[in-house]
Amino acid sequence: MSSHEIGDVAAHWNGPRGQWRRVEPRADGHAITVSRIADQFCSADDRCTHGDVSLTEEGTLDGCIVACRFRFGSFNVTTGAPVAMPCEAALEICPVRVENGIVHVEV
Repeated sequence: MSSHEIGDVAAHWNGPRGQWRRVEPRADGHAITVSRIADQFCSADDRCTHGDVSLTEEGTLDGCIVACRFRFGSFNVTTGAPVAMPCEAALEICPVRVENGIVHVEV
């Protein structure tokens, strides 16, 4: 994996917790999400494992749960685990670290 610099935390997340962003395609052509849940940043594949749709474009984030509007399945964005059917396969999680106010995601 390589480290992908997302940007300055203050510039991207100066509002309330519970925000998320789509980060444009990785080397494999798929975008990732970067979420701020409480004081933790997490990152996952932006594509629903049940249907080929963008979670940031077609989903809603409530706490650490993202619900896909395509078939109404949901996932925990901090672990990738599916939490509601019809989703059964987990989202791919990308390691995140924050150094000097910069969010780094390994993709």
